[in-house]
Amino acid sequence: MAAPAILTRPAFAITPDEIKKRGKIIVGIQGDNPPWGFVNSSGKQEGFDADITELYAKRTQRHLRVCAARGSQSHSGPHSGTVDVLFATMAMFPDRAKAVQFSKPYVANITLVAPKTTVIKTNEDMGKLSGIAVPRGSAQATQVRERAGRTNILN
Repeated sequence: MAAPAILTRPAFAITPDEIKKRGKIIVGIQGDNPPWGFVNSSGKQEGFDADITELYAKRTQRHLRVCAARGSQSHSGPHSGTVDVLFATMAMFPDRAKAVQFSKPYVANITLVAPKTTVIKTNEDMGKLSGIAVPRGSAQATQVRERAGRTNILN
């Protein structure tokens, strides 16, 4: 499940007025979790989470600074005060909800994204694919592995 998370601990919390004064929102995206977040050969952040971040900037008319972080480091970004919001694949577990405030998820538990010509109606159809990308260490990874058979699981 992908959901932006923001810090709920007051020690590093930043107010909307402070963000406005600074002039930008600092967004953390996992930099090592393709296809969701990765850094391309030019050093630019790309992937689904980067696309969602750009959409967020357009919709809110905010200037953003995007920071790439590696896996577990990205989850600690809001706690360290290095980012204001995190756009990343992060399961909404009760223990995590004690430390971060989740938004409404922008991706369902398991969503298969493929060209329109790809027919996926059953678990067996998933097994015919050359690969399926899932968030590393996620509940989705386990579910897809159980259902997709011999398909190459990418994470």
